Amino acid sequence: MATASENVKIVETIYAKGLIRQTEAVRHYFTPRTEIIEADSLPYGGTYRGYDGYVNLLVRFSEWWTDVSMDIRGVFANGDDVMALLTVRGKVKGTPIEIKVAEAWEMKDGKVGKLDIYYFDTKKVADAAAGK
Repeated sequence: MATASENVKIVETIYAKGLIRQTEAVRHYFTPRTEIIEADSLPYGGTYRGYDGYVNLLVRFSEWWTDVSMDIRGVFANGDDVMALLTVRGKVKGTPIEIKVAEAWEMKDGKVGKLDIYYFDTKKVADAAAGK
């Protein structure tokens, strides 16, 4: 079992490598049972499974978002439960967006068990994707 501080480091590493598309470097943190859940109201919403699902989510996300930057406001853990607070900035189909995001990570033995992603305002993203 990984410690809380080890779990924080794992999540921070996944963010760092994912942003620069070095996903292969974090493959070992995912299992076939890993679930990543995005709100169904988003154009890239749904449940993604395993490492391939993680990569697919990044691909689908980048089909809608460009010029993305992410400020990690904090990553906190209580054992295997990790919470990350983020501010994501970019353009969704050309519309500038800044949105707060909370991510709840459930870790198991140093691997991602489940990741639930919560946007402060999914409607803002969905409207931009629809050209509103």
